[in-house]
Amino acid sequence: MTQNAVVRRLVAGRAEIEVKRASACGHSCEECGGGCSELVRTGPVVVLADNPLNARPGDRVVVESSTRRVLGFAAVVYLLPIVLFFAGCFIAGALGAGEGAALAWGGGCFAASVGIAVLVDRRIGKTSRVMFSIVAVSPS
Repeated sequence: MTQNAVVRRLVAGRAEIEVKRASACGHSCEECGGGCSELVRTGPVVVLADNPLNARPGDRVVVESSTRRVLGFAAVVYLLPIVLFFAGCFIAGALGAGEGAALAWGGGCFAASVGIAVLVDRRIGKTSRVMFSIVAVSPS
């Protein structure tokens, strides 16, 4: 996955980049009459990126992120809770629990999966693995 960004500053051999988030429809929210909520119209995202091309502050760059890692995170955040919810329901039902108890087990498994997602997010934040790499530079 590639995105356009602007280098803000250099930090320990990496570049701090600012990626402007586009709206879901790809248009400028200021000029659009679509009624997007404030959640959709968030500001730019600032992240660190590998800088193998020695981009300088102010340069417009193209950054690439690993699709595999992004899909892995998406699976943990979105797919795991659904899978664990249904697994909890089915396992409790197979053990002879009633409908209410099976739903309670499913809810508990769902809550556990949310906890797992939070722990994964914290671990990634602490290890500060770089997810972006600059692949093209065009000086500003």
